[in-house]
Amino acid sequence: FWLSVFMLINLIQIGALLMERRGAALSAEEQALHAALFGDLPPVAAARLLRSAQWATLPTGQALAQQGAGLDEVVLVWDGEISIRRDGEEIARAQRGNFIGEMGFLSGASATATAVTATTCRCVRWSRDALEQLLTRDALLEARFHRMLATDLSAKLAPSH
Repeated sequence: FWLSVFMLINLIQIGALLMERRGAALSAEEQALHAALFGDLPPVAAARLLRSAQWATLPTGQALAQQGAGLDEVVLVWDGEISIRRDGEEIARAQRGNFIGEMGFLSGASATATAVTATTCRCVRWSRDALEQLLTRDALLEARFHRMLATDLSAKLAPSH
C-alpha cells in the first residue's frame, strides 16, 4: 500500500515539473534577454518573471520617473538610452541592462532623480504590485532578482575611472 502511495506522489511531482517546464517557453526577444542579463535564472524562473512584466517601446522624451515622486513600477532598459536628471541637470545615462526605479522598489522611497527616454527605448516594465506578489511567492526568485538590482545599483554607484 505505502509503495503505491509513494509512487503516486512521485508521479504527481514529475507531472508538475513537466508542466512547469512546458510553461517556460520564451520568445526570441525573451531568450536574448535571458542570455544577456538573466543568465543565472533558470529558464522557468525567467519565464515567470517575464510573464509578470510587459514589454514596451517608448518614444523619445517619455518620463519614467519624476524626482521626488513615488514610483509604481520597475523598468529594465533593453534597448535605447534613458537620461537621468537631478534638479534638471543630466547626471547619467541608463542603457541596456540598467534598471529604473530599483531604489524606490527596494526602499519604498520616492524617486531620487527624473528619468526620461533620450532615444526610442525598448523596455521591460513591472508594476510594483505584480512584482511584489510574484517575489513574495518565490523566495529563490526574490533573492536572485534582488541580487540583480543590487548589482545594477553597485555599478551605478561605483566611481567611473
